[in-house]
Amino acid sequence: MKKLENEKYYNEFSKKYNNKRRAGSYLDYINKTEISIIEPFIKKKKILEVGCGTGLILQETQKKALEAIGIDISEKMLDLAKKNKLYVKKANATSIPFPDNYFDVVYSFKVLPHIENIDLAIREMRRVTKKEGYLILEFYNPYSIKKITDTISGNNVYTRYDSIKKIKKMTKKHNIEIRKIYGIKIIILELFSKIRIIKKIFLFLDKKLSLSMFKYFAGYIIIIAKNNE
Repeated sequence: MKKLENEKYYNEFSKKYNNKRRAGSYLDYINKTEISIIEPFIKKKKILEVGCGTGLILQETQKKALEAIGIDISEKMLDLAKKNKLYVKKANATSIPFPDNYFDVVYSFKVLPHIENIDLAIREMRRVTKKEGYLILEFYNPYSIKKITDTISGNNVYTRYDSIKKIKKMTKKHNIEIRKIYGIKIIILELFSKIRIIKKIFLFLDKKLSLSMFKYFAGYIIIIAKNNE
């Protein structure tokens, strides 16, 4: 399958992005879980979302933050975010247009797996984070059902998968100290998305297992890391 250039892919994807994350959908659950993980860190803080898309997460985090900014490479995605009066800018994760040590918290979901030069992206995010500030970053796990289903369905945009072991090496290299690791999508919930009671049970189990040893097999790996520089 021919892979599209990232900006073109997300400009096209913007047309159906919000609909795929409609209330009650599995992707809506993923978004809400991500928000619940970062909420304790952002109250009255200056925060940056790297890869904010249409602003579904930024729309919630801005309610608690002192200042909330989002960046994305897709003009079409940003147009939708601006309609909700969000403060967003067009920019790439590998070249963030803000000064050193500007933000208290920098977070990014479903973006780093689509960046080939991951080291540069992490270096940039660390650069704009204050010393003792937090980076909350999400990766795709190679040891997961997600990786298998992605392989079967095919990825039409560059996608990388990084194990927890590899993530630890990357963060150590950039002097970022991991404080906590979460795993999301341990259970294949999509198969039961239309059976309400089973869906509720499995969502509950998925959340309970997120900090257990089963996180090593989750589709999404989220790290809470402190900037030591």
